[in-house]
Amino acid sequence: MNNAIHVGDQLISIHGQVVETAKMAHKLIKHCEDEEKLTFVIRRMPHGKVFAIRRLVDGEDLGIYCNGGTAEIVTVHPEGLAGQHGLTSKGPSASGDDFCNWVLTEINNRPLNLFFKDNEIEHRLNAVGRDISIVVQPMDFVTELKRSLKATYKNYKDFLVQ
Repeated sequence: MNNAIHVGDQLISIHGQVVETAKMAHKLIKHCEDEEKLTFVIRRMPHGKVFAIRRLVDGEDLGIYCNGGTAEIVTVHPEGLAGQHGLTSKGPSASGDDFCNWVLTEINNRPLNLFFKDNEIEHRLNAVGRDISIVVQPMDFVTELKRSLKATYKNYKDFLVQ
């Protein structure tokens, strides 16, 4: 059951119990008598957007420009492939009251490390062939997710993609 849960998914309930915090989710899972039959209700990436893009030739530029090797998108060229498929430089913030930059969280159904390593993003964008799918999330959401991971879990790196 790989890739069942994605960065940005919202956990609604476990076994019919509404989940309000990560600690509550952990407690519900831990106290489940039959781990094989856990029932989760998940809202798929309520703040995210998915784009499926086809290049005309291998290596064709997507027109996505990131901030210094990170996954934060600072510019999307309107005539680039991603722009032609509807990706804009800014999108609605998770709070819904403003606009902010997008952050890439997945490329070709593979999650990206939220704490970015070297030029991981650039390598993935350039090494995927003609068909590429990307998932973007609002920057304010990703920033809060990272802050929350660090504050809640001492070993937060255990939850990161390597």
